[in-house]
Amino acid sequence: QPKATMPRIFIFRALVTMLIFVFTFSFWLFYVVRIMENKEEVRYRSIVYFAVSLVDALLFIQYLAVILLELRHLTPQYSIKVLRSPDGES
Repeated sequence: QPKATMPRIFIFRALVTMLIFVFTFSFWLFYVVRIMENKEEVRYRSIVYFAVSLVDALLFIQYLAVILLELRHLTPQYSIKVLRSPDGES
Protein backbone atom coordinates (compact mmCIF):
# COMPACT_ATOMS: atom_id res chain seq x y z
CA GLN A 1 0.00 0.00 0.00
CA PRO A 2 1.50 3.37 -0.96
CA LYS A 3 1.41 6.07 1.71
CA ALA A 4 0.50 8.85 -0.73
CA THR A 5 -3.00 9.06 -2.14
CA MET A 6 -2.34 12.02 -4.44
CA PRO A 7 0.34 12.36 -7.11
CA ARG A 8 3.45 14.34 -6.27
CA ILE A 9 3.50 18.03 -7.11
CA PHE A 10 6.83 19.40 -8.23
CA ILE A 11 6.86 22.94 -6.88
CA PHE A 12 9.30 24.48 -9.36
CA ARG A 13 7.61 22.86 -12.35
CA ALA A 14 4.18 23.97 -11.15
CA LEU A 15 5.47 27.52 -10.56
CA VAL A 16 6.97 27.78 -14.05
CA THR A 17 3.83 26.31 -15.63
CA MET A 18 1.63 28.80 -13.79
CA LEU A 19 3.89 31.70 -14.83
CA ILE A 20 3.70 30.61 -18.46
CA PHE A 21 -0.08 30.29 -18.25
CA VAL A 22 -0.52 33.71 -16.60
CA PHE A 23 1.81 35.46 -19.05
CA THR A 24 0.23 33.86 -22.11
CA PHE A 25 -3.32 34.48 -20.90
CA SER A 26 -2.63 38.12 -20.04
CA PHE A 27 -0.89 38.76 -23.36
CA TRP A 28 -3.78 37.25 -25.31
CA LEU A 29 -6.24 39.27 -23.25
CA PHE A 30 -4.37 42.48 -24.03
CA TYR A 31 -4.12 41.39 -27.66
CA VAL A 32 -7.89 41.06 -27.91
CA VAL A 33 -8.47 44.41 -26.23
CA ARG A 34 -5.74 46.34 -28.01
CA ILE A 35 -5.74 44.89 -31.52
CA MET A 36 -9.23 43.53 -32.10
CA GLU A 37 -11.08 46.63 -30.86
CA ASN A 38 -9.11 49.02 -33.10
CA LYS A 39 -9.16 47.06 -36.34
CA GLU A 40 -9.00 50.13 -38.56
CA GLU A 41 -5.89 51.47 -36.77
CA VAL A 42 -3.99 48.18 -36.59
CA ARG A 43 -0.63 48.15 -38.29
CA TYR A 44 1.58 45.18 -38.89
CA ARG A 45 4.38 46.80 -36.89
CA SER A 46 2.29 47.05 -33.71
CA ILE A 47 1.35 43.37 -33.93
CA VAL A 48 5.01 42.40 -34.40
CA TYR A 49 6.07 44.54 -31.41
CA PHE A 50 3.38 42.88 -29.32
CA ALA A 51 4.56 39.40 -30.38
CA VAL A 52 8.19 40.32 -29.67
CA SER A 53 7.28 41.45 -26.16
CA LEU A 54 5.53 38.10 -25.57
CA VAL A 55 8.61 36.24 -26.79
CA ASP A 56 10.80 38.34 -24.48
CA ALA A 57 8.57 37.53 -21.51
CA LEU A 58 8.61 33.80 -22.30
CA LEU A 59 12.39 33.90 -22.72
CA PHE A 60 12.66 35.50 -19.28
CA ILE A 61 10.54 32.68 -17.85
CA GLN A 62 12.82 30.13 -19.51
CA TYR A 63 15.89 31.77 -17.95
CA LEU A 64 14.11 31.73 -14.60
CA ALA A 65 13.29 28.03 -15.04
CA VAL A 66 16.93 27.22 -15.81
CA ILE A 67 18.04 29.08 -12.68
CA LEU A 68 15.44 27.25 -10.57
CA LEU A 69 16.59 23.94 -12.06
CA GLU A 70 20.19 24.71 -11.14
CA LEU A 71 19.20 25.76 -7.62
CA ARG A 72 17.28 22.54 -7.13
CA HIS A 73 20.25 20.41 -8.09
CA LEU A 74 22.71 22.22 -5.85
CA THR A 75 23.70 19.80 -3.13
CA PRO A 76 26.35 20.16 -0.47
CA GLN A 77 29.66 18.57 -1.40
CA TYR A 78 31.57 16.71 1.28
CA SER A 79 35.16 15.57 1.38
CA ILE A 80 35.95 12.53 3.47
CA LYS A 81 39.47 12.00 4.72
CA VAL A 82 40.24 8.55 6.09
CA LEU A 83 42.92 8.27 8.80
CA ARG A 84 44.48 5.07 9.94
CA SER A 85 44.23 5.09 13.70
CA PRO A 86 47.59 3.56 14.79
CA ASP A 87 49.98 5.92 13.00
CA GLY A 88 47.77 8.83 11.83
CA GLU A 89 48.68 8.40 8.14
CA SER A 90 46.09 9.43 5.63
